[in-house]
Amino acid sequence: MNNEKYNTAGWLAIISGLLFPLAMILDIMSGATAELLGYSDFPVGIGLADFIYIVYALFSIYVYSKFKNLLYEYYSYKKLNTIINLIIWLFIIFFGGSFLIELIMFPIFSPTDIGPPLFLLLFWGIGIFIFGVLDVLFAVFLLKESKIFSTEIKVFAIVILIMGLFELSVIFSFMNIFIIPIAFISWAFVFFKKNHEIDFV
Repeated sequence: MNNEKYNTAGWLAIISGLLFPLAMILDIMSGATAELLGYSDFPVGIGLADFIYIVYALFSIYVYSKFKNLLYEYYSYKKLNTIINLIIWLFIIFFGGSFLIELIMFPIFSPTDIGPPLFLLLFWGIGIFIFGVLDVLFAVFLLKESKIFSTEIKVFAIVILIMGLFELSVIFSFMNIFIIPIAFISWAFVFFKKNHEIDFV
């Protein structure tokens, strides 16, 4: 069965995998620049990285939606639908919420007020942990019934499991600057695969 209609999702998966570390690097650089200029106590606020995160989230939502369609079309598999829907909503709440917090709260409060930064850190911590829970469940469901899936999906599930475990720890979630590109590029191979039936047993 030809799979070319999923090529767009494959390319967006690759782009998403590159956008995330780019946004993280820009975030780190903007914080370091603020400290060098003597504004270490001043929230950086909205920057280029925040817009890249939004694009990353939108592309990821599209890719997750297409993956849900692919699982049903080629494997008649719907058990992940609820988890995928929750992940999509989490992308909207986490990245959209972070953007709004920086856009609305930071300009209102004094630069010396630690309230907004602490609230944002708490928001991030909770969000990252929930991402970890959902990603681990996502991977476990795929690996649990790996016999019906292609090799590409199995590889992708293993990488997602590793990613989810880092997210669950929260403090080691920064490692996803390396893991997310691997995860999304391996995901792209799932979408580029021409014939998913060849791996059936």
